[in-house]
Formats: sequence, structure tokens, C-alpha cells
Amino acid sequence: MSLYDELPENGYIKKLLIGIDEAFVERFLSTKKDYETAKDKEEKRFSRDKLTNLFWELYGMVAKVIGPEMSMAKRLFLRYGLTDLRNLSPEDQKFILNQPSAPVDYENETIFYADEWLQGISMGKIKASAGDETGGGGAKTKAPEAHEITAKQEKYVATISVEKGRYYSFKQSRDESIERIIQCASHLKEEIEDVEMGYVIPDNTQLKSLDEIVFQHKEIKKYNKEMLACARTMFKAQQTLDDIREQEAEASGRSSGEGDVSYGAPTNREGVASEVLNIRQMAKMTVGRQGNAFPFLTSGFMPRETKDYLFREMVKNKLNKWLTLDPQAFTRIYKGEEMHIMPYMILVPGYGATGSCWEPLDSNNKQFGRGRITLPIFTKSPDLSLLTAIGDIRWQAAKEMASYYWMEEGLTGNYYEYSLAAKLKGDLRLMFISDYLTWMAKETQGVQKLEQDCRYVFWRYVPLPDENKENLSKKGYYYNQLWEKEQVWRRSGK
Repeated sequence: MSLYDELPENGYIKKLLIGIDEAFVERFLSTKKDYETAKDKEEKRFSRDKLTNLFWELYGMVAKVIGPEMSMAKRLFLRYGLTDLRNLSPEDQKFILNQPSAPVDYENETIFYADEWLQGISMGKIKASAGDETGGGGAKTKAPEAHEITAKQEKYVATISVEKGRYYSFKQSRDESIERIIQCASHLKEEIEDVEMGYVIPDNTQLKSLDEIVFQHKEIKKYNKEMLACARTMFKAQQTLDDIREQEAEASGRSSGEGDVSYGAPTNREGVASEVLNIRQMAKMTVGRQGNAFPFLTSGFMPRETKDYLFREMVKNKLNKWLTLDPQAFTRIYKGEEMHIMPYMILVPGYGATGSCWEPLDSNNKQFGRGRITLPIFTKSPDLSLLTAIGDIRWQAAKEMASYYWMEEGLTGNYYEYSLAAKLKGDLRLMFISDYLTWMAKETQGVQKLEQDCRYVFWRYVPLPDENKENLSKKGYYYNQLWEKEQVWRRSGK
């Protein structure tokens, strides 16, 4: 009898391994058994390393059948690294199985579990990541697979997304102006009796409402103009996108409707296969050289320092907290305005300690394209993992945007000058991330931990909201000095 046949008939692990190559399944189960029964320390380490490699091999096999109809066992394996429910205590089983599992909204979501990310690539919703070791970006000369999103497509998809955000922002401002006019008009209609004269006479505040109505009328005209411009840009981008899709469909020898993902089967198989290799590297980056690289989800390895693991909703909650202190973390300038473009965040299985930047910017669309960062789900320090990822992408994106002048201007240029003056040695990016953590966790709370010149760089190029700056100015001489200098900068127009 095979090891597979010995598994409980309706057990989780048997459901996971259904459809997988029989020879591989036997090898996997045999190695798993060797690891679990090993007594000798060296033998256990050897089995563990072998089992880790087999885990990622299985990961690739399971990912091949990614799609909306995938079984829950296979989805939980891709999402959390859950291979065998017997590896979890009853409490942890309940904790994991009770996590929300609703279908993801690819149009509006930017935070994805690994299974959702792979499914998005298979459906053509997301472009596979670039990767030197895997060729994740794909060969430029090959024809795209059915529904594989290409660099050209993503550029216009991103343009539509950004312009849609601008459109609704202007619409909200316009609606607020309309509401303000309604309030002013209502105030004008109020009958206010003058006590001394005994007649109903418009007071000064009512007369000022007329000026407010004129001002809001001008604002509404401005917002209408901007909304029309956004709508035209979206319409033109959509036309171009449709043309590109048609041309690429013809180039690959299929009709534009062929291979429609709504019928279930994944279409971009090559992109999914390459992304599995990228996800393995992402998980490795979050673990580091000295961390626990064993990817199997087990109660014995789940950190007990916290229960705030980086599930999607937890990431959103913590992002809201930290982005109030660093509101410009993901901003870019477009048409003279600051645009908030969230990077994609990929939540990978494993026990990583830090988050990492995988791609700071989309190389094919630096203006609108989203960068990519990776976060470990089961981390003992969720805030540390998230902040290291934000600091990493902040540094790398600023450096890439500055290009040849990264040592001369902006955030990277000023930090580089500080490092020279301070005679710092080592990896500049890692030093910046470390100082970013100190800035966010300590300095923003009024605890002075950074060198004075370093604090200046963060005050100026990783700015807090004015309310926080004012509060800090009351907590110490150096903060007050920085705040006063900033008033001078603003008055001088610099």
C-alpha cells in the first residue's frame, strides 16, 4: 500500500495531493515521514532541507491549477503553506480556518495573498513580476499568452485607474461645493429680526454668503473642467487599450475573445510558473540569512509574540496608522498634483522577520505603475515587517526616479551627503531603512534618537503632517528649530 493510500480518506492532506504526480507524492510523503520521525539532529536537518525544496516543487504543481474553482485545501496551501492540519493545534486550526476567504476585487485591491496574486496573473489582471533568476518579466519577443497582461496594456490600465481616481476626487470636491452653496442659500433665506429696529434685515453673515456662493460657483466650474479632462483621458486610454489587445491577439494567432478566463481554466501558465519562483525568492528575502526558512505552517513555528499576523485586514489597519505619519510614502507628482499610488503588497507564507521591496517602480510605467513589496504573514513583529518594506520601497523608488542624480538631489542625495559627512560605512539602503524605522517609531513621538543632520533629512524629505510637526516643536529644541526653519522655507517659496 502506498503512503498516499494510508492517508485518512477525507483528510486535508489527501485533498491537497489529489491530482499531483503519484511518484512525486510518494517522494514527498516519504521525506515528510523521515523528517517527522528523525531522532538524530543532523538527519533531521537534512530531511528538513530536502522537504523544503519539495514544498516549493509542490507549490509550483498546485499553482498550475490556480483558478476560482480551486479546492480549499490547495488554496490554503498556496496562501499559508498549510500542508497538514495535524501540524496545527485545535486552536490554531480554528484560527486559520476562520480567516475570511471571500473572492478578491482585482480592480480595487492592492494587497494580495499569494494564491490571489497567482490567480490574478493567470487571469491577466496582474503582470508577472520581473526577476533576474526567473525571467519573471518574460522574453520581450514572445507573443503573449491568452489574457496575459503585457507592459503596453498595463500602462493604459494604470492610466485609466489613476484618472478614475482623479475624476472621483474632483467629483467629491464638486459635490462639497454644491453642498456649500445649498447651505449658503438656505442661510440667506433665514429671516433674522433686528431686535432694536424690529424689522427683518439681512445680517453681515448672510451678505458674506453671497461672496461664498460666487467663490464656490468658480470652484464648481473648475472641477467640472477637470472631470471632463479626466473622462476624455480615460476614454482615449480605453480605446488605445482595446486596440493593443486586438493587435496582440492577432499577433498570437487567436481571436480577441479566445481563452476567456470566465470559463475557469488559467490561461497565463508561463507567467504563473515564473511567479512561483519569484514568490519563493520573496519569502526568502523576508526570512533573511539567519531566519527560519521552513515554509510549512505548523503550530511549533508560529510566532507567539503576537496574534496580529499580517493578514490583509491587519495590513490595512497598520498601513492606516503609519501612513498618517508618512502620508507621502507612496506619492508621485502628476499634472502638478500629488498622486497616491499604492504599491502591490504580496503576502507570502512563512516566518519572515522583515518586509522587502521587490520592484520599486514598474520599469515600463514609472509614472503610474505600481511598485511591489512582499510581506511575511507569520511574523513576530508586524509593524517592523511593514515599516521595513515601506522604508525599502521609499529608498529604492526615490533612487530610481532620481536616476543619475540620486547622489545629488532629493531624499537619496541628501541622505548620501549626510552619510559622507558622518563617515558611515556599509550598505546605504540598509542604513536608510534602519534610520527610517527609528524616525517612524521614535522621532515622530518626540524621542530623539537620530543624529541631528539625519533628523533634518527625514524632517524635510519624509515629512510629517503639519499638525504633528507643530506638536513636536513643543517637545524639544531641535524640533522647534526645524519647524521655525520650515516657516522660513515656505515664506521664501523654496
